[in-house]
Amino acid sequence: MQRFFNRLAWRNLSIPLKTGALFLLQMVLIAVIAVLAFVGLGMVRNWLQTGVASAVEMRTLSQDLQTKVETLQRLETRLVEQRYGWGPSFNLTRARFEADYAAAVQEAQTSVERLEALAESVLTDDEDWELLERELRAVRTGVIGSERSFTAMLNLIESFSAYTGMTVGRASVFGDELADVLEATGNQAMINDFAALRNLEADVLSTGDRMALEAFRNASAVFVEDYAAQMPTYNRLADIPSMMDEYRANVEQAAGQLAQLDAMFRNSQDLKDELRLTTSRLNTFTDAQREVQLARVASLQNHLRLVLIGSLVVMMAVGGYLTYLFGRSLTLSTRDLLRVLQRLGQGDLGARALVAGSDEFSQLASGFNEMARQLEIAFAGLEQRVAERTRDLTITAEIGRAVSARRDPRVLMNEVVELIRSRFGYYHAQVFLIDEAGEMARLVASTGTAGRQLLARQHALPVGSRSVIGQVTARGEPVVTSDTDSSGIHRRNELLPDTRSEMALPMRIGDKVIGALDVQSVAPNAFDADIVAVFQIMADQLAIALDNAFLQERLDELEASMRALEQRLTREAWDAYRQARVGDAPLGYELRADRIVPRHGDLPSPLDRAIASGSVVMSENGHDEGVQLAVPIKVRGEVIGAFGFGGDTLRGLSEDDIGLIEAVVERVGLALEHMRLVEESSRRVEQEHILNEITARIVGSTDVDEILQTTVRELGRVLRAPQTTVQLRREVASDE
Repeated sequence: MQRFFNRLAWRNLSIPLKTGALFLLQMVLIAVIAVLAFVGLGMVRNWLQTGVASAVEMRTLSQDLQTKVETLQRLETRLVEQRYGWGPSFNLTRARFEADYAAAVQEAQTSVERLEALAESVLTDDEDWELLERELRAVRTGVIGSERSFTAMLNLIESFSAYTGMTVGRASVFGDELADVLEATGNQAMINDFAALRNLEADVLSTGDRMALEAFRNASAVFVEDYAAQMPTYNRLADIPSMMDEYRANVEQAAGQLAQLDAMFRNSQDLKDELRLTTSRLNTFTDAQREVQLARVASLQNHLRLVLIGSLVVMMAVGGYLTYLFGRSLTLSTRDLLRVLQRLGQGDLGARALVAGSDEFSQLASGFNEMARQLEIAFAGLEQRVAERTRDLTITAEIGRAVSARRDPRVLMNEVVELIRSRFGYYHAQVFLIDEAGEMARLVASTGTAGRQLLARQHALPVGSRSVIGQVTARGEPVVTSDTDSSGIHRRNELLPDTRSEMALPMRIGDKVIGALDVQSVAPNAFDADIVAVFQIMADQLAIALDNAFLQERLDELEASMRALEQRLTREAWDAYRQARVGDAPLGYELRADRIVPRHGDLPSPLDRAIASGSVVMSENGHDEGVQLAVPIKVRGEVIGAFGFGGDTLRGLSEDDIGLIEAVVERVGLALEHMRLVEESSRRVEQEHILNEITARIVGSTDVDEILQTTVRELGRVLRAPQTTVQLRREVASDE
């Protein structure tokens, strides 16, 4: 019996039994906590589903009401802002406006009804309920009033429509007709007076202001009087007064309708402001209700949190004590293993653990001892391999430095193959590159006398041929021939008779193979997997260096071409600018007796030489009109002019002074180029403006005669041509 109880003692239990007992007890504690949490979460869930969710939805609905008010506002604003653009097509778009507005109103009313339904399950205070009902009634009233106001505005705008558009459009049409009639009389004074009257018309129709309308009435009456007094009897038209009356009536009618529409829009704006205040109060109210519900849930969560914390404290205390017992037993059992492990870590591979039984720790100790024995055997051979790999990596780093320091591709490849042969002590090394057609791998670098002979006869092998180089360039993978005597792909070369093993590495740029690095040895089996990996890195470095060298050459060529193109374009632009100068506009200026005057005629010799050579020219005698120093003005490398300086003070100029002058002249060149570009841009903008203006007047016409007349009139005005003619092609009869 005593033996049985000893077997059940904690220190005598096996690790699986200890772990199982500890796990079982912790699961019981976790189950208790889970039951408590499940009950508490159920209570919280009920609160969330009833109070909080409803309060949050009420808050969302009140915000949605604000959005609907803004939607109604946007529809009204869009309708009123486009009042000048509505014409006969308004009947086609009115249905869409009414549908959009009705949809927004319906959504707002639906939100109000949903708010009332949710309030029944959330609000418990009669005062809160009465407050909510009052605000909802205000929203309903405001929405209905907005809908009525919107319908009234629609009806008013619909009454604006006429065959040419709104009443505003009819007034403009009468104005255009009167302008054409007056234009036919040729009386410039009356034409100018009527143009002033049209400006007053534009003020009235754009603002609807009563003062502007009164000014228009007075001006129109004065115009009729002036017409009767100033127009000669033989050129006077009897229908001008009646046309003016009809023109004035249309303008007054349009102004009245626009003023009415603006008044209706302002009233609607006031109604929307009231709705915004109401919905803002609703937001505040619903937000407060949400906070109340959240506070209730938070209180319940606090109680639940206290219960769970207490349970966790108990669980942690019990579990901590059991974990301490379990950890202590493991610590005592593993102390000897840790001691052995420390000795192994310090390099004592002869350390062994004590095996005192057949339990788990005894089995672990046996495993430690076997591992130490294997490490002791492997370490002896590892030192030699590490020394070899260190040497290989050192040589590879040296070759890598040589690769990064060379820019000439041919010098780079020759140096790399020579370093490989001399540092690694191999029999032969060479580099092949694939030609542009991708068919031949041509030898471009090789070592020794045999290499020079192979290069002299332009040695090459077809890509994909039955050879080491052919296979590696075709497959893009390393190819190693351990023994050339038994290899089926090695092609013996009479210049390299001592080759016994060969290794070829693809030179790759991404997925593209550009060539191969070939290394040969006089010993069989000279290339293992580690050597192949080292040399593959070297081959990739060489490929990248070659690609960079080729790209650099191409980049230099492109840079030179870009500079030449930029210089040519600058020269052509300045040639065009000089040719476009108006009349005798000067291209140069000079300072004479403290006055700046234009310069004409031939340039002094130093300036000519500075422009031709593009460099500073110094003249000691100063006979050429006193010019002793000429500094060229350059823009993007192109000489566009020169500065000339003269006087006795120039004889003592230093290099720093000349450098300062050159820096200032360089800034002048940049400023001149900037102003040339600004002038060119301004001309283009002016042309585009004139073109858009004429096009806008033509596109608005629907009659061929009106298009032709408008085009003639606008082109004559722009070109200031007293006579402008347009003629459509006549139909030519066929000879048959």
